[in-house]
Amino acid sequence: SQPRGSTPSHRPAMAATSRVFVVAVVAALLHGAVAGKTKIEFRLTFDSIPDKSINHATAYPQVQTTTIDASGVGYDVTNDVGGEQAKWTSFLVKQQGNHWSEAGNITFGSSGAGINFESFGLSGQVKNGPATGASYGAITYNISGGYGAYKGADGVMVDMFESDGVSPSFPISAWGFFWIDA
Repeated sequence: SQPRGSTPSHRPAMAATSRVFVVAVVAALLHGAVAGKTKIEFRLTFDSIPDKSINHATAYPQVQTTTIDASGVGYDVTNDVGGEQAKWTSFLVKQQGNHWSEAGNITFGSSGAGINFESFGLSGQVKNGPATGASYGAITYNISGGYGAYKGADGVMVDMFESDGVSPSFPISAWGFFWIDA
């Protein structure tokens, strides 16, 4: 189901702070142009629901805020900020111990534009979490093409995840960038 409202900060409110805003609204991807190419960067949090070796996930528009000051780092997420969803589909290619490889795609919004990705070898690694059954990990990907407005996409992506070992779903934090012809 879609996350609602604003999550509480992971530390107490502070007076004077520096704020770094990371916007993960699907419809508002960051763009920049270099040498006839347009760079597109994204940071999305997907609600993942794995089914055996296939993973389906949805990212909803949100604003993510990291607060940095002398007492440390804080983080806050505001949901329901408008925009469309992104859809993730991936499948397990190979698993060896606690390492794996994966391939899939992300479709951004209703336009049908999306990217294809494949991991760099067995770059995925899962580690035991702090509680029994919990786990966390990360994987790196090559963005190896796209479709719709993102045809010919070329770039990289990393995802990090954590699972409490109880819930059938878990969050995937994906951050990447790619270039397309301008």
